[in-house]
Amino acid sequence: MEKARVDQIEGPDNSAVQGNEWSFPVGSGRTTQPIGELRQPREGCDVWRLHHRAYFAAPTAWPGSLIWSLAAFKPDQSISEDWAEQQDAHIAEADKSATTYITRSDANVAAIHHRMSP
Repeated sequence: MEKARVDQIEGPDNSAVQGNEWSFPVGSGRTTQPIGELRQPREGCDVWRLHHRAYFAAPTAWPGSLIWSLAAFKPDQSISEDWAEQQDAHIAEADKSATTYITRSDANVAAIHHRMSP
């Protein structure tokens, strides 16, 4: 997150350059919110053959905002046949988490405005 703050994250699309640190959007057409991922390690997998991800949302309703949604890991495809299904489930969970947060936050703001209005 610190690297993101100082604009030092490499991306955006893993189909263009291998070893990027992030990809956005992921799960296009299957999510309510635009979802992205930060990768660790940035290329390949760790010693246990896991790919670690931090999923975030960039909600269109809140321009310029990012919402941390989910931390997850999936096995490398060399040791798991269902890695893609696990990844899809993580993206869906990140989307649900972000959507819930946005909905609750918007409701809280609306309630505050309602209480403050004459």
